[in-house]
Amino acid sequence: MKNFLQLSTLLLLSLALCVTAINAGPVDPSGLTVTCGDGTTIFLPDEIATCPNGPNIRFTGDNYPHNIHVTVTLDGVLYNDQDFDAVAPQGSPDLLETLSPAGLYEVVITGKVKGKIVVLADRTVTCI
Repeated sequence: MKNFLQLSTLLLLSLALCVTAINAGPVDPSGLTVTCGDGTTIFLPDEIATCPNGPNIRFTGDNYPHNIHVTVTLDGVLYNDQDFDAVAPQGSPDLLETLSPAGLYEVVITGKVKGKIVVLADRTVTCI
């Protein structure tokens, strides 16, 4: 009887672990954190970002697919359009952009999820 209870407990725990693993699925990508070129002004994904225009404006995030496409527009006009490899281990893009002249920049990251190209992040930065 003791062996039967142990075996039953082991089977139930195994089943619970399988159900948990199946339901967990992949983690969604984070929004993009913006760090201005001076390195001290940081805007979290849900904050409005305003930076001085110029070099070294950094965009970072987590849980992105490894192959991403980044499109940057300035006041609605294409400014930069490139493919990137989001760095391992967790698909963490670390992008440096020179955003000059002053204006309203939109950074859009797309990538393949379950075989379809989708928008993973969309971030607006005002450069003054």
